[in-house]
Amino acid sequence: MMMMAILSISVVIRSYDPEDGLWREVREGKAFLPHEREKHNMVPIGNSKILVLAGRGFDQETFSEKDEGAVCHYNLGGVEYDKAVGGLKPEWDLDHPGMPHPRSNAAILLLGRNVWAIGGLSYNKGTGVNTVGYYDIKRRRWREAFPLPEGHYSNLDGVLLHIPVTNKDFCFVDRFIYDRWIMW
Repeated sequence: MMMMAILSISVVIRSYDPEDGLWREVREGKAFLPHEREKHNMVPIGNSKILVLAGRGFDQETFSEKDEGAVCHYNLGGVEYDKAVGGLKPEWDLDHPGMPHPRSNAAILLLGRNVWAIGGLSYNKGTGVNTVGYYDIKRRRWREAFPLPEGHYSNLDGVLLHIPVTNKDFCFVDRFIYDRWIMW
Protein backbone atom coordinates (compact mmCIF):
# COMPACT_ATOMS: atom_id res chain seq x y z
CA MET A 1 0.00 0.00 0.00
CA MET A 2 1.48 3.32 -1.09
CA MET A 3 0.66 6.58 0.71
CA MET A 4 1.01 10.00 -0.90
CA ALA A 5 1.63 13.34 0.81
CA ILE A 6 2.56 16.91 0.11
CA LEU A 7 4.82 18.30 2.81
CA SER A 8 4.71 21.97 3.95
CA ILE A 9 3.65 24.72 1.53
CA SER A 10 5.00 23.01 -1.50
CA VAL A 11 4.26 21.81 -5.00
CA VAL A 12 6.25 18.59 -4.59
CA ILE A 13 4.41 15.28 -4.19
CA ARG A 14 6.11 12.48 -2.31
CA SER A 15 4.97 8.92 -1.75
CA TYR A 16 5.77 6.72 1.22
CA ASP A 17 6.36 3.01 0.81
CA PRO A 18 5.82 1.29 4.19
CA GLU A 19 7.59 -1.88 3.00
CA ASP A 20 10.98 -0.18 2.65
CA GLY A 21 10.19 2.81 4.90
CA LEU A 22 11.25 5.42 2.32
CA TRP A 23 9.75 8.64 0.98
CA ARG A 24 10.24 9.32 -2.73
CA GLU A 25 9.28 12.14 -5.06
CA VAL A 26 6.52 10.93 -7.35
CA ARG A 27 7.77 10.08 -10.85
CA GLU A 28 11.27 11.36 -10.05
CA GLY A 29 10.02 14.90 -9.44
CA LYS A 30 8.09 15.27 -12.71
CA ALA A 31 4.68 15.53 -11.00
CA PHE A 32 4.18 18.87 -9.27
CA LEU A 33 1.03 20.37 -7.79
CA PRO A 34 -0.37 23.22 -9.88
CA HIS A 35 -0.85 25.29 -6.66
CA GLU A 36 1.37 25.42 -3.58
CA ARG A 37 -0.56 24.33 -0.50
CA GLU A 38 -0.49 22.88 2.99
CA LYS A 39 -3.11 21.66 5.49
CA HIS A 40 -5.08 20.42 2.49
CA ASN A 41 -6.87 17.18 1.75
CA MET A 42 -6.28 14.44 -0.81
CA VAL A 43 -9.10 12.05 -1.67
CA PRO A 44 -8.65 8.92 -3.80
CA ILE A 45 -11.30 8.65 -6.53
CA GLY A 46 -11.47 5.12 -7.86
CA ASN A 47 -8.12 3.56 -8.77
CA SER A 48 -6.80 6.26 -11.03
CA LYS A 49 -7.43 9.74 -9.56
CA ILE A 50 -6.44 11.75 -6.51
CA LEU A 51 -8.54 14.84 -5.80
CA VAL A 52 -6.63 17.67 -4.09
CA LEU A 53 -8.62 20.41 -2.39
CA ALA A 54 -8.76 22.92 0.46
CA GLY A 55 -5.79 24.01 2.51
CA ARG A 56 -3.60 27.09 2.63
CA GLY A 57 -1.56 28.34 -0.27
CA PHE A 58 0.79 31.14 -1.13
CA ASP A 59 -0.15 34.22 -3.15
CA GLN A 60 2.76 34.97 -5.50
CA GLU A 61 1.57 38.55 -6.10
CA THR A 62 1.33 39.65 -2.45
CA PHE A 63 3.87 37.17 -1.06
CA SER A 64 1.45 36.09 1.65
CA GLU A 65 -0.39 32.95 2.73
CA LYS A 66 -4.02 32.58 1.66
CA ASP A 67 -6.96 30.20 1.69
CA GLU A 68 -6.61 27.83 -1.28
CA GLY A 69 -9.96 27.28 -2.97
CA ALA A 70 -8.65 25.68 -6.17
CA VAL A 71 -9.64 22.07 -6.76
CA CYS A 72 -7.69 19.76 -9.05
CA HIS A 73 -7.12 16.08 -9.51
CA TYR A 74 -4.11 14.01 -10.41
CA ASN A 75 -4.56 11.29 -13.02
CA LEU A 76 -2.36 8.30 -12.30
CA GLY A 77 -0.74 7.34 -15.55
CA GLY A 78 -1.53 10.74 -17.07
CA VAL A 79 0.77 12.62 -19.41
CA GLU A 80 2.06 16.18 -19.54
CA TYR A 81 -0.71 18.63 -20.44
CA ASP A 82 0.56 19.47 -23.92
CA LYS A 83 0.76 15.74 -24.78
CA ALA A 84 -2.83 14.98 -23.68
CA VAL A 85 -4.41 14.40 -27.08
CA GLY A 86 -6.26 11.49 -28.67
CA GLY A 87 -7.98 10.32 -25.47
CA LEU A 88 -4.90 10.56 -23.25
CA LYS A 89 -5.60 12.25 -19.92
CA PRO A 90 -3.35 15.00 -18.57
CA GLU A 91 -1.49 14.47 -15.31
CA TRP A 92 -3.43 17.34 -13.71
CA ASP A 93 -7.07 18.16 -14.42
CA LEU A 94 -7.63 21.79 -13.40
CA ASP A 95 -11.14 22.07 -14.83
CA HIS A 96 -12.92 22.10 -11.44
CA PRO A 97 -14.76 25.05 -9.86
CA GLY A 98 -13.16 26.49 -6.73
CA MET A 99 -14.55 25.85 -3.27
CA PRO A 100 -17.23 28.41 -2.33
CA HIS A 101 -15.86 28.46 1.25
CA PRO A 102 -12.12 27.70 1.13
CA ARG A 103 -10.86 26.04 4.29
CA SER A 104 -7.94 24.25 5.83
CA ASN A 105 -7.87 21.65 8.60
CA ALA A 106 -11.29 20.32 7.51
CA ALA A 107 -12.76 16.84 7.39
CA ILE A 108 -13.07 15.83 3.74
CA LEU A 109 -14.43 12.45 2.71
CA LEU A 110 -15.95 10.68 -0.25
CA LEU A 111 -19.54 9.41 0.04
CA GLY A 112 -20.82 7.94 -3.21
CA ARG A 113 -19.99 10.41 -5.95
CA ASN A 114 -19.83 13.40 -3.59
CA VAL A 115 -16.84 14.76 -1.70
CA TRP A 116 -18.04 16.27 1.58
CA ALA A 117 -16.27 19.21 3.25
CA ILE A 118 -17.05 19.52 6.95
CA GLY A 119 -15.91 22.47 9.06
CA GLY A 120 -12.38 23.77 8.86
CA LEU A 121 -10.66 27.11 9.26
CA SER A 122 -10.51 30.13 6.98
CA TYR A 123 -6.98 31.49 7.18
CA ASN A 124 -7.94 34.78 5.45
CA LYS A 125 -10.90 35.47 7.75
CA GLY A 126 -9.32 34.05 10.90
CA THR A 127 -12.54 32.19 11.73
CA GLY A 128 -13.94 28.71 11.59
CA VAL A 129 -15.98 27.51 8.64
CA ASN A 130 -19.22 26.33 10.22
CA THR A 131 -20.80 24.83 7.11
CA VAL A 132 -21.01 21.47 5.44
CA GLY A 133 -20.90 21.39 1.67
CA TYR A 134 -20.30 18.79 -0.98
CA TYR A 135 -18.74 18.57 -4.40
CA ASP A 136 -20.49 16.42 -7.00
CA ILE A 137 -17.59 14.81 -8.87
CA LYS A 138 -19.63 13.87 -11.95
CA ARG A 139 -21.39 17.23 -12.39
CA ARG A 140 -18.41 19.20 -11.08
CA ARG A 141 -20.42 21.54 -8.91
CA TRP A 142 -20.44 22.60 -5.26
CA ARG A 143 -23.55 22.66 -3.07
CA GLU A 144 -24.09 23.86 0.48
CA ALA A 145 -25.76 21.17 2.60
CA PHE A 146 -26.34 22.68 6.05
CA PRO A 147 -24.76 24.83 8.78
CA LEU A 148 -23.04 23.18 11.72
CA PRO A 149 -24.22 23.83 15.30
CA GLU A 150 -22.30 26.48 17.26
CA GLY A 151 -18.78 25.31 17.98
CA HIS A 152 -15.24 25.12 16.70
CA TYR A 153 -14.79 22.74 13.76
CA SER A 154 -11.16 22.73 12.70
CA ASN A 155 -8.52 19.99 12.83
CA LEU A 156 -11.22 17.46 11.99
CA ASP A 157 -10.84 13.97 10.63
CA GLY A 158 -13.53 12.26 8.63
CA VAL A 159 -14.12 8.54 8.97
CA LEU A 160 -16.52 6.49 6.91
CA LEU A 161 -18.31 3.88 9.02
CA HIS A 162 -20.41 1.07 7.61
CA ILE A 163 -23.22 0.45 10.08
CA PRO A 164 -25.64 -2.46 9.75
CA VAL A 165 -29.05 -0.83 9.42
CA THR A 166 -30.82 -3.98 10.63
CA ASN A 167 -29.36 -3.80 14.16
CA LYS A 168 -32.29 -2.55 16.30
CA ASP A 169 -30.10 -2.31 19.42
CA PHE A 170 -27.90 0.36 17.86
CA CYS A 171 -29.08 3.95 18.39
CA PHE A 172 -27.41 7.14 17.18
CA VAL A 173 -28.18 10.75 16.48
CA ASP A 174 -28.06 11.11 12.75
CA ARG A 175 -28.98 13.17 9.78
CA PHE A 176 -29.96 11.53 6.51
CA ILE A 177 -28.25 13.19 3.58
CA TYR A 178 -29.59 12.03 0.25
CA ASP A 179 -28.45 8.42 0.11
CA ARG A 180 -26.00 8.41 3.04
CA TRP A 181 -25.99 8.97 6.80
CA ILE A 182 -23.89 11.40 8.81
CA MET A 183 -23.45 10.74 12.54
CA TRP A 184 -22.58 13.32 15.19
